[in-house]
Amino acid sequence: SLAEKINLTSKELPPDQSEIELAGLHTTPSLKVKPPRVTEAPAALECKLMQIIPVGNGPISANLVIGEIVMIHINDD
Repeated sequence: SLAEKINLTSKELPPDQSEIELAGLHTTPSLKVKPPRVTEAPAALECKLMQIIPVGNGPISANLVIGEIVMIHINDD
């Protein structure tokens, strides 16, 4: 049910505009990390960054991001 709104959050916007506001979503403070989580999400993971590993070269290169889950939130519904 959130797919369309979550897809909107991938839109490139100017730095002063919020993807969360554009999608009509809300945030809730996290308990163990600084960034907030999406209130409407049925599940959310709070993670701490452990390592970033560059993968590949050129236009299809990417980063493998490894994190430690420090808190899990699951909607009771």
